[in-house]
Amino acid sequence: FLLIYLNLDFKMQGIFSYINKLLKSRTFAHKSNLKWVMLILCCIAPFGSYFGHDTPASLQTPLQKYFDISSTKYNLIFSCFYIPSIITPVVGGIVSDKLGVRFTFLMASIFVLLGQVSALLGVSSKFFSLILLGRALHGIGNDCI
Repeated sequence: FLLIYLNLDFKMQGIFSYINKLLKSRTFAHKSNLKWVMLILCCIAPFGSYFGHDTPASLQTPLQKYFDISSTKYNLIFSCFYIPSIITPVVGGIVSDKLGVRFTFLMASIFVLLGQVSALLGVSSKFFSLILLGRALHGIGNDCI
């Protein structure tokens, strides 16, 4: 298993270095439609993040019945999303200045993905705390996108 992981890791590093070289070469970026593809992807990313943020609002009654929780406990789903908003913009700005916008955007997208997957697993396993954790992770990533 470790050899398979190391082999995949080396292949992924090779792929990432190749993509990085392509993105840094001016002739490739200017002669192709890559900049338009990247522009479209950057516009779609916040849409997906905010869609994931607003979806639980329309599911309040079914989720309250499914988990047998009160409105106060249901609103924790949104509180866990917004609590990271106190610190994340400052930390995200520092990370963006130190490590770059690409890295920050990638990490924020990974946090959003992990948060959505955690919330999905929490609903499917009927584990409310996992939903709260997922919403917090989603909130961390959402503020940096």
